[in-house]
Amino acid sequence: MKLSHLHLQKSGDLVRVVATVHFEEKNAPAKEIFIETEAAFADDLANHPHAFAVGCLIPALYFGERRLALEEAICPRLKEGLETVMAIMHHWTAGAFQPLALEAPLLKSALFAQFLALDGKFNPQNTPCIPPVKFFIRLELEQK
Repeated sequence: MKLSHLHLQKSGDLVRVVATVHFEEKNAPAKEIFIETEAAFADDLANHPHAFAVGCLIPALYFGERRLALEEAICPRLKEGLETVMAIMHHWTAGAFQPLALEAPLLKSALFAQFLALDGKFNPQNTPCIPPVKFFIRLELEQK
């Protein structure tokens, strides 16, 4: 599975980050997936591939994809976390879900390092507003 064409799209009072999913093992057309919120919260919408990598990992495992390839750089801690999730899924499914290769450039440092600089005072519950977000992904997980 390959994620490509990550971009920001505005439509009226809505803003979305869009990516295209290309299946490599499953015979299916490319699909556009997106994360959307109201334009008032557009500054809080990050145009990076992290949510898409997380959201596509289980479908990629389910469909037997051999890799999850991203054009954009991801956080090295996220890559480590996704590899841990795949190892757990492999164990939990008695080998039915085979770990796949994560192919993506890595950011030079972990994204959460900025929160560590706050001396542990960061608490997401103290944020004044968490914008409403709609995450849309439909990859037709048919029954096996």
